Amino acid sequence: DPPFVEIRRRDKNGRPLPHPSAWDGFCIEMLNLIADHLKFNYTVQLVKDNNYGAANGTDSQGRDTWNGMIGELINHEADLAVASLTITYEREKKPAKKKPHLFSFLQPLSVH
Repeated sequence: DPPFVEIRRRDKNGRPLPHPSAWDGFCIEMLNLIADHLKFNYTVQLVKDNNYGAANGTDSQGRDTWNGMIGELINHEADLAVASLTITYEREKKPAKKKPHLFSFLQPLSVH
């Protein structure tokens, strides 16, 4: 969502290009700074279901399942998610085992 993430270039079929130079916005600028500092490369992909992430049931072992970016991270379909994501009440109250790792970087920025 602009101004956080904006697509600058698309392929001939209208799909966003995965190269970082095809994207712009605050989140992309922040990711570029982190990538430069930590010396890693990345490609960009849109989340498959176009959702940020919400708990959407439980699996056969009783664990919460998630959709969206959070689900892709938990299911190891993505290594990193960059977005203007907020910790909603529902996201905070769900005791997903991976949640502390997903959101722990936000703790210094949290306001209670």
